[in-house]
Parts: sequence; structure tokens; C-alpha cells
Amino acid sequence: MVPPLTPDIGSEPGGPFVELAFQLNKRAEMYFTEVRESLADVGVDVTFTVEEGDEASKVIAEAESTPNTLVALTTHGRSGAARWLMGSVTSKILTATTMPLLVLRTGSLDHLALRETLERVIVPLDGSEAAEAVLSSVAALAKTIDLEVVLVRVTPSGGDYLRYMEYHYELGPGSTLARVYEGPFEEYSK
Repeated sequence: MVPPLTPDIGSEPGGPFVELAFQLNKRAEMYFTEVRESLADVGVDVTFTVEEGDEASKVIAEAESTPNTLVALTTHGRSGAARWLMGSVTSKILTATTMPLLVLRTGSLDHLALRETLERVIVPLDGSEAAEAVLSSVAALAKTIDLEVVLVRVTPSGGDYLRYMEYHYELGPGSTLARVYEGPFEEYSK
């Protein structure tokens, strides 16, 4: 992605920033040509486009221009001040699109080795329709590259329930204290 030229940095016709933008576009095209050739060596057909502007919105627009598109990207895994200062294209894409996404952390897998290294896919489910919406995509991916599917459900511990619920005490039979539940247990358990 090439940053856009804006009037406040002097993009008058023939100015130095117009030439800089031209050079950035040429470098991006040269880079994509090299990447395309390396992928062609392993039998993958590639097309590319060089765009100017906000990276996240351009990636989303490109993905949404063709149905049944998977967006694959890596994240640097920055957090805190580094993420705030540098932004997170991955985070913006994650929150702004409904397209299927494949997100890998930088260095987590050798390039072009997905088929050889991945053996299973873990799908966290909480019982909601929103969480289950991923299942058809997971099934297709698992079938295509022969992955075992592992469904994971994490429930609160007994201690979590106790911290959430509100109790008061009453005298029970034989003058013993008994806890009587008054909190929103049903809401919490859902």
C-alpha cells in the first residue's frame, strides 16, 4: 500500500512529492512482480494491484469486490504504545469486515508451508449463532487441506460463578446460617 499524497504536503503538479509517489508505486510493482514470480515457481497464479490510501479500507474494498474471498495477512503482534503509535491494519480489518480472514503472527509459520505444517484447526464456540457462523468456512478449509477440527468451549469455574452471584444469609433449620441466592445466575450462565 502506498500512502496517499495530500495537499498539505505539497502535491502540486510536477512537485517533488508527485515524483516520490511515482517512485513508491514503481517500487511496489517491482516488489509484487518478484513475489509473483516466486509463487509461480511453486504453481500459484497471482495477480496484483497497487493502491494509494488507507491500507485497511483498500484491502477490505478489494476483498469485497469479489465474492468468496479469503483475506490472508500477518500481524506483527504489537501491543500497547507501539500499536497505538503505529496503528494496526490487521485490527482495523478484523473489526471492519465480515470477510473470512486468515491471520498469522509474523514468523509463526514458514512461508508457503501451510499444507505441510498445519494439522488441526481449533474453533472456540460459546453456543451463540455468531460463534457458529465460522463452522462452514472451517469445514471447507479442513476438507481442502486435511485438517482435524477441534471444538473448544471454555466455561467459567465454580469460583467465577461464586464471585458473580450475590448471596445473603438467613437462619436455616436448627439455627444454622444458609446462603440464599439472589443474583442473576441465569443471565450469567447464558
